[in-house]
Amino acid sequence: MEKYHMRRQDRQINDENELSEILLQGKYIVISMCRNNEKCYISDAFDYQWMLHQIHKEVSFEERTRL
Repeated sequence: MEKYHMRRQDRQINDENELSEILLQGKYIVISMCRNNEKCYISDAFDYQWMLHQIHKEVSFEERTRL
């Protein structure tokens, strides 16, 4: 799998404290993904644990988009 890269490097958050603050104060999240030119947007009530689980475990595109 290719390593993910930010399209806009100037908007990337590198400070872990700043990132944690954003995650802890968030109410909902919208995740945008694309694979083979297929777009998918997921809106969900923000759950910090879910986000961490997704980051540490490789999950297939189909698993992430399953309703």
